Amino acid sequence: MKHTTKEHLRLERLIWDDNRLTWNAKFTALNLIYHKGDRGCFPKQVNIAKETGISIESVKKGIKELKHLLIIESDRFGRRSNDYFFLI
Repeated sequence: MKHTTKEHLRLERLIWDDNRLTWNAKFTALNLIYHKGDRGCFPKQVNIAKETGISIESVKKGIKELKHLLIIESDRFGRRSNDYFFLI
């Protein structure tokens, strides 16, 4: 179940206020925040693209940008997905 917590709201505010981020990175990050739960955050990139209305290529660029700015990190989760962690 997705739920809004103080942590989700804090992360959302940090993402919206970060002028270094492109819109693709912001949409990607906000989608990851939406999927963040007690068991991790591991949406497929294709699902992020569908839910945000941006292309898969834009999602990949957004993830790369977020990693470069040390906002997120990821670990491989099984064979099909990554588990994303917020570093901020």
